[in-house]
Amino acid sequence: METYKTIENLFERTSAFTVRLFSNPLVFIMAVALTAFWFYVHDWKAMTQTEIIRDVILAITFLSFFIIQRTFSHFSQSLHLKLNELVAAHENARNDIIKAEEKSDQEIEQLAKEHDRLIETVESKASP
Repeated sequence: METYKTIENLFERTSAFTVRLFSNPLVFIMAVALTAFWFYVHDWKAMTQTEIIRDVILAITFLSFFIIQRTFSHFSQSLHLKLNELVAAHENARNDIIKAEEKSDQEIEQLAKEHDRLIETVESKASP
């Protein structure tokens, strides 16, 4: 079980690093430069029209990945900020769920179970 936790922790850190890496504008600039270099050194005369279209679509897809990742990262960060503000502004809110996006899967599952128990308690008090 300890090995699984170690692997899961490593995977979470790797995932977080990868998201930060691929949403970095410098990495996008390097991807554009790599794509431009690839197009420059390509032997276009020896290729059929179908191969050229395939390569152009591949390049567009490759660059789109970075744009989508950046957009998602920006949206996710702004959404987390808004939610953190709402939690911090509510006097009865538990502040341990602020920055929940940085918690491990186990911590999130534990928080979810606590919230399920809280909901059951509220529902049992509300029903006659």
